[in-house]
Amino acid sequence: SFRLITNDLLLNQRNNILLIISLSFLLVVNIVVYMIYEQAEKSNQKLLELEMVTQKNDIDLQYLNLLEKKNETMQIMSHDYKRHIMTIDAMTDSPEIKAYIQDMLGDIGQYNQIGKTKNKLLDVIFSKYTDICREKGIHLKMDVVSDNLCFLNNADLSALFNNLLDNA
Repeated sequence: SFRLITNDLLLNQRNNILLIISLSFLLVVNIVVYMIYEQAEKSNQKLLELEMVTQKNDIDLQYLNLLEKKNETMQIMSHDYKRHIMTIDAMTDSPEIKAYIQDMLGDIGQYNQIGKTKNKLLDVIFSKYTDICREKGIHLKMDVVSDNLCFLNNADLSALFNNLLDNA
């Protein structure tokens, strides 16, 4: 190629060796640049995947915060309704009404089972999966010991337990 460009100019042996070394160096540099480019592409792909996981975790955390607020409201309402029904139960001597009221109290009790741990976020996550399992007819039994999870931030806690329970 070089001889074509230089119109068949003949070079001495020293210049030929320098030319071969230069061309070899350019080839090696091109290969190294290509490898660096490929590595940067892989790193960018991993970064995008991590950003997507982080975004999903943020959405899950926002959803869980919303669920926590709704669950707190539901707990208050459930407690109030339970007290009202117990008051109505005390006002009657009819065994049929008392049996009906006891059935209602059982139904209301299922919505009042959110506080299983000392961590509100964990309680919301467990409540979410308890409801999902109840809807699908899956028996779920949890034995929770969560004395000290302070080393995990809420995003990590959410990601860990949501993924764990999703996979289960």
